[in-house]
Amino acid sequence: MQLLVWLGSITVGIIVMAIVLSYVTPLTLMRGARSLAFSLSGFTRKRVHAGGVDFSYCEAGRGDTVLLLHGFGAAKDTWLTYARTLTPKFRVVIPDLPGFGESGFDPAIRYGYAEQVARLRAFVEALDLPKLHLAGNSMGGAIAGIYAASYPSTIHTLVLMDCGAVEMPHPSDFWKMVMVGENALIVKKLEDVDTLLDYCFVRKPPLSGLAKRVFTADCVPRVVSNEKVFADILADGQALEACLTKIETPTLIMWGAQDRVLDRSIVGVLEQHLRNHKTVVYEGCGHLPYIEAPQKSARDHLKFILAHQSNAS
Repeated sequence: MQLLVWLGSITVGIIVMAIVLSYVTPLTLMRGARSLAFSLSGFTRKRVHAGGVDFSYCEAGRGDTVLLLHGFGAAKDTWLTYARTLTPKFRVVIPDLPGFGESGFDPAIRYGYAEQVARLRAFVEALDLPKLHLAGNSMGGAIAGIYAASYPSTIHTLVLMDCGAVEMPHPSDFWKMVMVGENALIVKKLEDVDTLLDYCFVRKPPLSGLAKRVFTADCVPRVVSNEKVFADILADGQALEACLTKIETPTLIMWGAQDRVLDRSIVGVLEQHLRNHKTVVYEGCGHLPYIEAPQKSARDHLKFILAHQSNAS
């Protein structure tokens, strides 16, 4: 799903890329587009060392902090469009989770949920964020939920968007593939890009042949790290489900109705165990509502935060 990083960057960088196309390598091209995307987004890229990780993150806005966590194979860049709905009222902080993006990968350490939650806690403390609004998609949603269960007094509100590490009453197409040793979220060759798009999106973004080649060139060096991280989180099973009853935070469940990665039947499990929740399901969306419906999903998130701020006051 590193494709998500690239998709957000390529739109704003397309003109520049066309001009320099004959002079640079595909990876240089994509990095330039990504840098341009950040420069136009209003977000500032920063680094901090915490929990043994050199975290890369970005931030924009002022006020109470909203912390956004990406999913498996993605990175901080994927949230930029969604986040711009929040920055007029909040400070938004988006890290590359350890093992992804620009935060680096160490094959000697474990990337299971407990370890990632501990590293996220170190990151939050390094930025001196005593209390925040937390949201995550997919793997990031599982990390967010476990974090909220572990540190309940530090979270104002929680968003679980198409989150993992919960029992799936109706196994998804993706999960059926995983059970036979295949992973549609890890791109190893050019042909895998279309498979990834099919699993993650209802409305597949149109990509040219060049776009797919550039994206593949970025993915291939990450195969080993992605396989390692996936194996670690897979070994942790239903780690989020095990602590759902400990979550006291007001929680917004957001789900793509046509999610082929994590089936929407998970929503019922979440609703059964969470004490204080609201659910929004997005028709015409797959695994990534914040990409397919960024304005709608971000507005729902904003309304949820503001409603609970009013209740608190």
